[in-house]
Amino acid sequence: MTSDSYFDSYASLYDQLQPVLIENYRTYHSLALDFVPGDSGSGLRILDLGCGTGTFLNSVFMARPGSTALALDYSQEMLDRAAEKPSLRQPDVEFVQRDLNDGLPTDIGKFDLVLAFSAIHHLGTAAKKSLIQQVFDSLVPGGWFFLVDAMVDQFDDDVFAMGRGRELRLRSERIDASSHPSEVFDKFDEIKGRLAEGSPERDRIASVQNHVGWMEGAGFTSIDHIWHHWFEHFFIARR
Repeated sequence: MTSDSYFDSYASLYDQLQPVLIENYRTYHSLALDFVPGDSGSGLRILDLGCGTGTFLNSVFMARPGSTALALDYSQEMLDRAAEKPSLRQPDVEFVQRDLNDGLPTDIGKFDLVLAFSAIHHLGTAAKKSLIQQVFDSLVPGGWFFLVDAMVDQFDDDVFAMGRGRELRLRSERIDASSHPSEVFDKFDEIKGRLAEGSPERDRIASVQNHVGWMEGAGFTSIDHIWHHWFEHFFIARR
């Protein structure tokens, strides 16, 4: 990675800025936490794909003491920030820098729960399909896969224009109301805009239908569409 890495540059402010940039950031985190299997007395073996600063993983660890995890992310700076969270201490959590386009590491064992929050949309099409198959293979029987990500769908042209206008207006209002000047957001937009075409940090958003097809093809026994708003979708799939 270079100093122009979008996520390395963004890591120090990620927890503060994501709720400003994404309208329902806290909503889908809270909702997903309600679906975490087991009870407070049962620890889980968790695989977190694109863990970022470990925001959701940290919440799971607080709700399920005794859990262990393997946390993967492309950005070492993000992993370093995640490791600072009080609940995410080694050896309970192993942090590994990895480009998910290369798939999962070998010999990582089996997991009760796999998380992929806003990570898979950075992958190429073949890598998305392959990773979802690897997720299925890495789960114990009955294991859970939480997929939260941006996905495209069909919209009437007028509906899309209205929705896009609303999205930009509310984002601008949240930025104006935040404690950070707009120049901070402009800086990260500029870094993102300079990413090379082949960069693993670029957005490559696939359709809802493709994601469902990849999960079906991988062999998941149930695929539930829990929630969505605009481009954000939350699926729970079970092995």
